[in-house]
Amino acid sequence: MKLLRVRVENYKCIEDSQEFSIDEVTCLVGKNEAGKTALLEALYKLNPVEADQADFDENEFPRRHLATYRERSQREPANVLSTTWELDDDDVSTVEERISPATLASHKVVVTKGYNNRTHWAFDLDDKELVARFLGEANLNAVEKAPLAKATSIQDLIDRIEAIESPTEKQDTLLNEVWSAFPDGDVSAAVESILSGRLPHFVYFSTYHQLPGRVGLDDLRRRVQENRLDFKHKVFLSLLEMTSTSIEDIQRIDQLEKLVMELESVEAALTDEIKQYWSQNRHLEVRFRYDHAKPNDPAPLNEGFVFNTRIFNTRHRATVSFEDRSHGFIWFFSFLVWFSQVKRQYGEALILLLDEPGLPLHGRAQQDLIRYINERLRPYHQVIYTAHSPFLIDVENIFSLRTVEDVVKVSKRNGDIVEEILGTKVGQRILSRDRDTIFPLQGILGFDMAQTLFVGPYVVVVEGPTERATFEWFSRQLAKGGREALDLRWAVCPAEGVSKISSFVSLFAGRGLKIAVFADYHEGQKGKIDRLEESGLLAPGHLLRTSEFANAEECDIEDIIGRELYVELVNRCLGLTDAHKLPSSKPDGAKTRVVKEVEAHCGVIPPAYPEFDHYKPIEYLLGLSDEEIEGLPGLDEALDQFAQIFGRLNSLLDSDGNGSSIDQDGDAA
Repeated sequence: MKLLRVRVENYKCIEDSQEFSIDEVTCLVGKNEAGKTALLEALYKLNPVEADQADFDENEFPRRHLATYRERSQREPANVLSTTWELDDDDVSTVEERISPATLASHKVVVTKGYNNRTHWAFDLDDKELVARFLGEANLNAVEKAPLAKATSIQDLIDRIEAIESPTEKQDTLLNEVWSAFPDGDVSAAVESILSGRLPHFVYFSTYHQLPGRVGLDDLRRRVQENRLDFKHKVFLSLLEMTSTSIEDIQRIDQLEKLVMELESVEAALTDEIKQYWSQNRHLEVRFRYDHAKPNDPAPLNEGFVFNTRIFNTRHRATVSFEDRSHGFIWFFSFLVWFSQVKRQYGEALILLLDEPGLPLHGRAQQDLIRYINERLRPYHQVIYTAHSPFLIDVENIFSLRTVEDVVKVSKRNGDIVEEILGTKVGQRILSRDRDTIFPLQGILGFDMAQTLFVGPYVVVVEGPTERATFEWFSRQLAKGGREALDLRWAVCPAEGVSKISSFVSLFAGRGLKIAVFADYHEGQKGKIDRLEESGLLAPGHLLRTSEFANAEECDIEDIIGRELYVELVNRCLGLTDAHKLPSSKPDGAKTRVVKEVEAHCGVIPPAYPEFDHYKPIEYLLGLSDEEIEGLPGLDEALDQFAQIFGRLNSLLDSDGNGSSIDQDGDAA
């Protein structure tokens, strides 16, 4: 049975969510207090794995309407959940085997539940074949069958038999058989009885559901007897059940060897799962200990026996208490334990409701969680989870995302601004008008698209489009002349300024890219370039300064091109003539960097000339034909300079190291 659509009404902050569709994995994205948790809580109550969590309480009705609702709650209990399901082949065949073929006219069913806490089923029945079967098996003669032949349903058949003044023995027998099969004369009740047993159970798990690292077994046994278990105790009992061990078993010394064997089996299974999906540290193993309580420990850990969960780090060869691990690790481990046991109890017919799963996790670990959901859960279970972290959004399945907003409609009435509170709404479209709602989506899409800009794993970062175009033009000219050009494996990426070069490197170092940087080096940004080198984000030799190739303490890429060629390009692209041309020789007192000299010169020429910008000269160069390129002054010297730069960059392709010396486990390598 697959969940297709959901609508939530009259629950907490939700007045009417509107109907929205559900996929194999559905992400509800929205800002805090938008109502995401309320949606999951309402859905959980349809058929929860914790039976005591199934009832709606009228105090959960939206507060601002609660007083008026209470006046009619007994006679008109409000509906909360409307869910549409699609029956699978097993569901349909089970109904047909127990009742009759083609009993269901449609494989879609609707299940609703509200504050009367009764589940209602709606489906299309076609019991004509069932009627025909009863009539065929009754062995009626033509006269007996005549008043019943046009019956269209079981209830109609019952009514027609009861309308006969003096029914025959065979007609009475037929009536008794129908009543025996359907005591209420209602086939739908029989179908509902079958399908309700096949309705998937819901598993709700939130950030606050965590396994305790230490449990006093005497205290736990009392809690079980008094029926006052917290969720953390339920998670621990799930851990015990994974070992096929009860609280009583674990306290019997003569069962210790069996217990050790069972615990080690569970340790191995959990450790394997953690190593596969916990990329933050692959050196962790689970260890369980069963010890006498220490009298000086806080109650209830100071009596009887205490069960300890510890995590062994194979790299450091030491264990730490489970509760001393990161909140993200605790969440992931607790979920594995709880879900493993729920599956043992209920099988695969489960729908997972994960409320802000892995919220304390690092961004990379959150993406590991998405991978876990897709690889381990999606093939067997539907999953609905909430998120406001960019890294919990699966860009590969972007159309499974639903926006959740607390909507207020603002309008003008008689010149006054009037706010109408509409409550939580769930949108099918991924593009919401509320910027805060779609901010996580924008964040992860920007990150994802940024990575797709690279055509390979080797990236040379330059300051802007001028540098990128210059690299590409000179690389082509060198290749035409049979000289060393920039290796095609390098993708040249403009970062729009030196500040963003540092941001780029910080963002993508360690993402599997080999990064090199080519940057202008002059007063104003020397400090930033030097700090980038000192940061260790780039491997040694992967930062190339312009000053290394122009024999100058301060220079730009324009100085690599050379003053002779660059001045010629400026004069041509701006159409400077006569007295307004830049001179072939550098004037006394001119700025050291050629681009600054050009800027100063263009600042005093008549406004009739085009305004200078850094891209115009290279844009002009890109448009020249081969014939026009020949004879450009200073071109040979410029080609020599860029041949050196490209040679240096190409030599990095075969060197080891792509930046950080920190391994994927977060430990210093």
